[in-house]
Amino acid sequence: MSSMFYGETGTEIVVADSVIVHLRAAITEKLRRNERFLLSWHEPDVVGDGTSSVWLDPSIPLRYHVDHGVDATVDPGVVEEMILAASTDEGLVIGSVSRLSRG
Repeated sequence: MSSMFYGETGTEIVVADSVIVHLRAAITEKLRRNERFLLSWHEPDVVGDGTSSVWLDPSIPLRYHVDHGVDATVDPGVVEEMILAASTDEGLVIGSVSRLSRG
């Protein structure tokens, strides 16, 4: 599993390897455009089996760690689907992009 680290405190958000490179590309594009948005993910049972969210803004530190050996090939269609989802009222929910779930 790869990770994103959010904010001054470096809150870790664990992300599936198959998602991280697409997520990084989509977030980079949104923030480069100076667009803010909500990012949410489903927490595992051990954390409380709920959903967590953060507000992404260009002024808030964000760092990525992609595990060694992760395929860095980016599908532009997946990135575009993420960008469109991030522009909705619900924001981007990690794991909700249908093109990734189809493999």
